[in-house]
Amino acid sequence: MLMIFVLMGLVIHGNLLLVYITTALIAVFTLSLGLVMSARIRGSSTLTVLEIALTFPLFQLTGVFQSPELLASGGRAVARILPWTYGNEALRKVVYLGLGFDAIGGDLLVLFLSSLIMLPIAILLSKRTM
Repeated sequence: MLMIFVLMGLVIHGNLLLVYITTALIAVFTLSLGLVMSARIRGSSTLTVLEIALTFPLFQLTGVFQSPELLASGGRAVARILPWTYGNEALRKVVYLGLGFDAIGGDLLVLFLSSLIMLPIAILLSKRTM
């Protein structure tokens, strides 16, 4: 993905390792949540509809399209609950501003703790449904 962005002209100002760590933590949390959802929802069509229904609101709330700070107060409150918000902020700080670990450490901690909570739940639920 980064190669595509670089070929399209994106200049990464920060440490590439921090970009990889941040995206890996986002991926672990997202995969864990996906496992939890698929373990609880039996129908693939229901899961697909739920995924589509969640994707675009999550993009808006977590800051993919614009900063969550531009949302109304209720939207900002919801955004602060979602781990992806912290991942997006960390990526912006590294890629665009060139900031280091000291600037994104808190964001990475939120992602790490969220993954640390969600992954065992996903594993437990996956074992029960097999």
